[in-house]
Amino acid sequence: MRARDLDGVWAAQYAVGAKDKSTAKVYRVISGANLANINVRLKSRAKIKAKTTPGKGKVKVALTITRKATGGAAGGTVTLVSGGVSRKVALVKGKATVTVKGLPQGSQEIVATYSGNKHTESVSKTYRVKIT
Repeated sequence: MRARDLDGVWAAQYAVGAKDKSTAKVYRVISGANLANINVRLKSRAKIKAKTTPGKGKVKVALTITRKATGGAAGGTVTLVSGGVSRKVALVKGKATVTVKGLPQGSQEIVATYSGNKHTESVSKTYRVKIT
């Protein structure tokens, strides 16, 4: 069985809890076969938007995580990491604001990682900010 995701909103999923294609169970579907006992559960891809406000030794990041399939707010947590400094916060209605302190002056990478949940795939995105 093959399904096409023309809009790119669904995350790759494998049957029976397999983590990837190499451990997935293969189902052979024959024309006219009964598919009543095969359950399909899909996860939406996630989309991260962030507004960064750098300051002296810190950066404030306002995040919004949405589900690509529905546009709805995602639940879960977001972790921000920069230069060995890490902050983890819970999303409230798909939003979180995090301040990461103790950052050295200059151009810094900030990696935002959304944890995902049973409905939405995890995702990471990297931002570059100039710390004063």
